[in-house]
Amino acid sequence: MKPKRKKWLKLVLLGISAFVVVVVCFSQDYTPAGEKEEDTSSQSEQENPPPQAAGRLDHLVFITTSQGCKCTLERNRKAKEILDQILKDFPLLLVKRLDFVFQRDEAVSHLEKARVRLLPALLLYDSAGSFLDSITGFFTSATVKEKLEHHLGKKAKIPREADE
Repeated sequence: MKPKRKKWLKLVLLGISAFVVVVVCFSQDYTPAGEKEEDTSSQSEQENPPPQAAGRLDHLVFITTSQGCKCTLERNRKAKEILDQILKDFPLLLVKRLDFVFQRDEAVSHLEKARVRLLPALLLYDSAGSFLDSITGFFTSATVKEKLEHHLGKKAKIPREADE
């Protein structure tokens, strides 16, 4: 073989091996360990598991992202405003805020536990740290109020402006 062909062949093989390494790394990064591919018909059930009646609501974990497309950032901003407004009526409720970009490991841990794949996500936990319920994606203040009232009991009902 000519020396030019040997160099060209080495470059091609190096490029192919680099491509394989990148593909393997990214496929491991996006697919959680031990998780199998599932059909999309059961995906909606996984995103919104039914609430468990095991414990009383103790704290919330609010997961957003600071990077993404314009619509994603707008949805996260609106969710933050809604949550801040509602939490004024629940001063004793603890809220842990996580940014998926900067606190990825902890956020992924919570999202996997709740089987949630959409941000923003508001996860509800009891005092033992057991997952109770979640609200994901675009949500309204009425949705958040209903979930909080459901898990805190009737004593914590918030007067609604629309009822007056």
